[in-house]
Amino acid sequence: MYTHNSYINRDYIYMYWSIKMTKFTTLAIFIVLFLGMVAKETQGQHICRQILLNDNCDGPTCSALCDQKLGGTGQCYRTVDKRFICLCNYICKS
Repeated sequence: MYTHNSYINRDYIYMYWSIKMTKFTTLAIFIVLFLGMVAKETQGQHICRQILLNDNCDGPTCSALCDQKLGGTGQCYRTVDKRFICLCNYICKS
């Protein structure tokens, strides 16, 4: 025999899982849409590289200079002859 409490518990569990699944479905849809937009933006874009400083690279200066000049991201790298250069990676202009 079912008691009144068992109906309430079953309805509560069903409602709990339906809310969880609705949240999951909504989140999954947003993730798919977001990934589609990101893929569309990056498709066909090529990354170019340019050395901005040939010696005495300093991280914050390199990053700021690259952002200001080319709208990219700059990092310092050590060369074979032990110099620190600033290499800027940016999206190529057509």
